[in-house]
Amino acid sequence: MKSQNLRPITVLFLLAPLIGGLLSGSPPPLQFFYPPNLLFFMVLYGGGALIARELRRRWNKGIVSLLLLGAAYGVLQEGLIVGSIFRPGIFEGVQASFYGRWMGVNWIWMEMLIMYHSVYSVAIPVLLVELAYPERKYESWFSNSSFKAVLALWVSFLIIGCYSSFTTYGYVLTLPQLIFTLSLASVFLYLSYKIPRGWPRFEDNFLPDPALFWILGAFGSFLFFLGFIFLPTFSPSWVLGMLFGPLLIALFGFLLRRYKWGVEDELHRLYLIGGALTFFMVFSPLLEISGSAGMTIVGVSTLIGLLLFRRKLKKRIEERLMSEVVEEYPPEGYEELEEEYVISRERISSEK
Repeated sequence: MKSQNLRPITVLFLLAPLIGGLLSGSPPPLQFFYPPNLLFFMVLYGGGALIARELRRRWNKGIVSLLLLGAAYGVLQEGLIVGSIFRPGIFEGVQASFYGRWMGVNWIWMEMLIMYHSVYSVAIPVLLVELAYPERKYESWFSNSSFKAVLALWVSFLIIGCYSSFTTYGYVLTLPQLIFTLSLASVFLYLSYKIPRGWPRFEDNFLPDPALFWILGAFGSFLFFLGFIFLPTFSPSWVLGMLFGPLLIALFGFLLRRYKWGVEDELHRLYLIGGALTFFMVFSPLLEISGSAGMTIVGVSTLIGLLLFRRKLKKRIEERLMSEVVEEYPPEGYEELEEEYVISRERISSEK
C-alpha cells in the first residue's frame, strides 16, 4: 500500500459508517459512538466500502459495478448480521417490515435495504472521497497483501457480527437462509464483475446547472424512502409493490444517462449527492424528537460539511480553469489572460 493512499483510505474508512449508519439514525448517535460499537461499524461499513471500491478499480469497471458491489454488501449485512431479510416484524412501526413477507423472506424490506446500502453505504462515500482526492480516483489503493488483510479483517468482523446477533437477539440463520443470502450476494458480485465498463452508454448532452442535480437527488431520496414506507397503502399486492424499486432505478438511470459525465462534472456529482442526503438532513430533527438524541447535530453537521466541501471544490475548479488559461496564453499575453480569467470567474459565480 502506497503511503499517499493512506489519507483517502482513512477518510473512506471513517466516512462510510457516518453516512451509511449514523446519518440514518440507525443506530442512534449514543449507540453509534459507544467505543466497541464504533469500532465494529467502522470495520463493517468502512471496510465494505473500501473492498467494493478496490474491486471496482481492479476490475476497471464503471459506476454500475460499484452499485452492484454495494448491493452484495447490503445482502451480507442485512442477511447475516441484522436479520432484516428473514426476521418477522424486526422494525416496529414500519409497515414494510410485515408487508411482502412470503416463505420466511421480507421481500419488500430486502429490496429497499439492498438499494439503500448500494447507494448510501457504498456508492456515496466512495464518490465523495474520490471527489476529494481526484489524483487517486483511478488508482488501486492497496497492494495484494494489504487488500487480503482488509478482506480478512472484514470477514472476521462479519462473523463477529453474526455471533453478536445470536448472543443478543437469539438470531441464527437456518441452512436454507444461509444458502439464500450467500447465493444472492454472489449473484450481485458476479454481475458487478461481468458487466461491461461502458454500460449503460451515456448520451452527449451537456450538463445543465448543478442545482438541478440537487433537486433531482432530493426528489429521488424522498421518493425512495416515502415510497417504500407508504407502499402498502398504494399497492395492496406486494408482488406488484416489488416493481417499485426496479422502476425507480430505471427512471433515475434514464435521467442520469442523458448527460455527458466527465472531468468537469465535479460540482454536479456533489450536488446530486447532497440532494440524496437531503432527506436525512430534513428528518434528523424529527428523529431527535422521537428519541434519537443528537440527530439534529448530525443533520446540521452534514449540511455544514457539504457546504465546506462545496467551497473547496469550487476553489479547486477555479484554480484548474486558471491554469488552463495560463497554458493557453503565455505571460506576455497579459490582456488576453486577464480577460479569460474574468470569464472563468464569471463561470464559477454563475454556478453558485
